[in-house]
Amino acid sequence: MITFHFEKEKYGFELLMDLHKFETNPTVFIENSFHTNDFFEIFIFEKAKGYLELNGDRLNIGEHSLFFISPHQKKSYEIDLSDIKGFHLVFQNDFLSDFFDDKLFVYRLQYFYNSKYPQYLKLPKREYDKIQFILNEIISEINDFQNNSIHIIRSLLYFHLSKINRLLSKHYNLSPETQGS
Repeated sequence: MITFHFEKEKYGFELLMDLHKFETNPTVFIENSFHTNDFFEIFIFEKAKGYLELNGDRLNIGEHSLFFISPHQKKSYEIDLSDIKGFHLVFQNDFLSDFFDDKLFVYRLQYFYNSKYPQYLKLPKREYDKIQFILNEIISEINDFQNNSIHIIRSLLYFHLSKINRLLSKHYNLSPETQGS
């Protein structure tokens, strides 16, 4: 089985996260055979057809759907690339934990390590549009990288992950708390 490793120096400097639109590079994430990653991954589909198989569960892809994949989870895809729109977000835990006090923040998010509920969320269009705005801001910062861009990207990613945690928690009736007692 193939394991994909995070490419830290993709932009000529170390950046422990990446985000792109499917419309500009739809095949960047596609590996139809089963594989794993050493990073966190979120697929944010505005429009797509197909399915994702994650740890033996087949999850259908549709409009405004999000899929959350933790490092080393076994997965494969069957996606129609002719009409795909959305985002692909990848990051390493260190991108957030090296800066914020809560070193376990990512591990407390309800969607990465919750074995009771699917690692999937379908959003209403209004909520998807809010998420899309934040993701476009992150892409703009990456494309026009400046001295303080890393702080802006990190804070937008933190906001994005927290917002999605609230939405998923509300959908599955879970606690939205990411702080341990």
